[in-house]
Amino acid sequence: MKEIHFYFDVISPYAWLAFQALPKALEGISHRVHYHPVVFGAMLKHHGQLGPAEMPGKRDWTYRQVMWLAKQQGTDLQMPASHPFNSLALLRLAVAASRWRKLRRATHTSARPPTISSAIGQTTGRFHSACLRARNSGSTR
Repeated sequence: MKEIHFYFDVISPYAWLAFQALPKALEGISHRVHYHPVVFGAMLKHHGQLGPAEMPGKRDWTYRQVMWLAKQQGTDLQMPASHPFNSLALLRLAVAASRWRKLRRATHTSARPPTISSAIGQTTGRFHSACLRARNSGSTR
């Protein structure tokens, strides 16, 4: 079975196009996809780079290119009214939703299945603990 790791930030229209194309590309292949949300802006900042949407000329070209790619792919794509935007809340929701699905699968025979709010609580609790550990260790990663 092929293991695929899909790293994405919801801020990227290219990630959306890839996400939409992946099922068709993997038809007939035994696979398991692991989705990993990342903060694209943090990676750019770490390397001292601006994102494409932060440069007017590049932003215009990127918008035209992704709209063309979406049309070629047959994918509905609507660009956000404001771009770039802070995607952190959406990425946290993606992590929580993933955690909730895992909880549901693990407890499918349970008389009282977990709720999405319990999954979010567990996810934010782990995030908070990780932040405290990083602060106490002096790490900023």
